[in-house]
Amino acid sequence: MAKITPIDVIKGISGKYGSSSNDYFATNTSSNKIRLAKLVNPYKGPATEKQLAQQSRFAARQAVATAWLNANKPSEANGEKGTEAYQYIQKLKRQYSFSNITQVLYKYMDESNVINLPQGAGDSTTPPSGGSGTTTKRTLTLSANPAAGGQVTGAGQYDQGATASIAATANSGYSFVKWSDGDTNATRSIVMTADKTLSAIFKDESTGTEGGGDQGGGME
Repeated sequence: MAKITPIDVIKGISGKYGSSSNDYFATNTSSNKIRLAKLVNPYKGPATEKQLAQQSRFAARQAVATAWLNANKPSEANGEKGTEAYQYIQKLKRQYSFSNITQVLYKYMDESNVINLPQGAGDSTTPPSGGSGTTTKRTLTLSANPAAGGQVTGAGQYDQGATASIAATANSGYSFVKWSDGDTNATRSIVMTADKTLSAIFKDESTGTEGGGDQGGGME
């Protein structure tokens, strides 16, 4: 009797079973079997505070992952295979049978949305093999200006030369303007060659007032 083996593209897929349906499907990560579930009496009211917080957290994590991918994926600067870290994370994706690289980044992303790849990543975030194992640490300090304007992610300590992915997410009623060093990209990557301090400047949409005063002084 012929044996059917699930192809790789099936692994990890999930979604809604039809645009006008309340049926959902998901793949069991252990058996690779697809399960179908029906949502009964779905809630159609406004999002709760908990849901909004979860959406905001997910958006911030997604922004950091996107920044990391943009900084490491194949390009003219990174080569046709991407950076060494990108090539390594491709191996981790296959090792865990994940359907995409973003899932690997989430696995190694801490509560502060800092990506900490394991030893062997092959990039500047890990000490070279055979070395003393000591690496100069650089501190990235981030803040929101005004504090009520939004959230910033990516602050923390990094190894010398590591790439930090940072993101600014505006709160309701505010919009992101720029970072204190003048960069207008809410999501960006920074190479940590020194301690750095940055502020994300937000604008109050009701008054048109932008954050001012001490804005972190840009790069150190």
